[in-house]
Amino acid sequence: MSTGFPDLDRDLGGGFERQELIIVGARPGMAKTSFALQVIQNYARRCRARQQRPDWSIFHSSEMSIKAIVRRAVAETTQI
Repeated sequence: MSTGFPDLDRDLGGGFERQELIIVGARPGMAKTSFALQVIQNYARRCRARQQRPDWSIFHSSEMSIKAIVRRAVAETTQI
């Protein structure tokens, strides 16, 4: 599964593998949530362009509420 970030995909040998558990960890304020949301949205866009049904993704953040995460995802999608 391509991350949508070509350099990262190259370093990972083509992207993530299906059925993997991916944990993104770093210090606070290092854009972990933005990165993870962007990867999920890139994947969903590629599936939609190919008219494929995307696999399930589970997103959890210990630093942000669900309302804040949804707000951020909507802002990214609408480019506000």
